[in-house]
Amino acid sequence: MAIKEILDRIKNTLGADAPAEISALIADAVREAQDILDSLSAANKESASRKAKIRELEAELEAKNSELEKASSSNTKAELERLKKIEEEYLKRKQEEEEKLIRTWQEKAKVFEVKDTDPLYETVSKIKDKFVLDGDITPEIAQKNLAAMQLLETAGVFNPPAKEASGYAPAANNEKPKSSDYTFGQELKKKEVNK
Repeated sequence: MAIKEILDRIKNTLGADAPAEISALIADAVREAQDILDSLSAANKESASRKAKIRELEAELEAKNSELEKASSSNTKAELERLKKIEEEYLKRKQEEEEKLIRTWQEKAKVFEVKDTDPLYETVSKIKDKFVLDGDITPEIAQKNLAAMQLLETAGVFNPPAKEASGYAPAANNEKPKSSDYTFGQELKKKEVNK
């Protein structure tokens, strides 16, 4: 039996002879019961709408899961395999390029292995400490070393020192000058003799 019906039965049982205070309390109880029933009804409606939303979201989730299963079919697996092969090729080529860079540096670094009798020994010993020659040479270190080496090569640091001038004028066609060729010193001697 509902609370409102119980309160109505109590009111009817007391009748019209009931004191005003009790009638007022029963009327308040009926209003409170009506408020509670209204709140409960609203909560039930809200709960029903939530349940409907939950069902809707569950259906949507199920649809997305089925799409996902379809997407992970053989086409997706084949594409994934193709991409893995491309990645492997890229990593292999990158590794080869890095190894080539390191080998190139190791070849170039041989210029620092000079004997103390070599004319380049003094120059090489001054700049040798600016390069990483020992230990684990990474591609980044090799790249930096090669860039610095190229700069030094362009500047001519590793060219052998020029030979001292012989006093003769440069010969045409890279021939050595002959003693009979004209020189400034010979001209001076002729002038002294003619005086």
